[in-house]
Amino acid sequence: MSEFTVQRLYISSRTVFDYYLQPCGDKVPSRLILLLHGYAETGKRILSRLKSILPQDEATIVVSPNGPYPMPYREDETYKMSYSWYFYDPGTDDYFIDMSVATDYIEKGLLEMGLRNLPTQIIGFSQGGFFAPILGQRLGTVTQVIGIGCEYLTDEFPSEIKFRIDAIHGKKDEVTSADKAHQSHNKLKDLGIPGDFYLLPESGHRIDQEISTKIQELLRKGTI
Repeated sequence: MSEFTVQRLYISSRTVFDYYLQPCGDKVPSRLILLLHGYAETGKRILSRLKSILPQDEATIVVSPNGPYPMPYREDETYKMSYSWYFYDPGTDDYFIDMSVATDYIEKGLLEMGLRNLPTQIIGFSQGGFFAPILGQRLGTVTQVIGIGCEYLTDEFPSEIKFRIDAIHGKKDEVTSADKAHQSHNKLKDLGIPGDFYLLPESGHRIDQEISTKIQELLRKGTI
């Protein structure tokens, strides 16, 4: 029997863009906060975790999309949905689907919503944090990235970073090494990229109250 090799094309087609929204009232927004959830999570989950500390004013709109790739899982007698931004295989150190598709997905979603050109702050957790600086370069309107529980893939940055990148990591994080995260953030400093790294001693790989409070503090710093 002959072997077959998969062939791949990148095509434009109709795509579902599901998102959760914290609106800004009746005025036209002048600032966007974009939330990027973790692997096998949802936009609703990260927005629910951060709702209490996000700005609620007439200038700021918050968008929390689901990733482009559905990951259904069975719970009792039904299926529930989670999502991914990309698919990376640490065993082969290669992507099955890289981040470029998700960058197109977000950019076109924001364009359709009329929010593409707003000054933007991105908060990314775990996989969303890995993805956030890559997306930030593509959008070109980003002033700050806040990464939580992630590393920074400086070798994959396609161009010069023109925004600050702040990092928050739990010392008890059992998924992503705090030491590797800190080392990767130090590489950003070597590249001249502004931003601070915060190691929280009692936090793990989740958005707890201590992490939420630090995010709130950093959001203020990113608007100064």
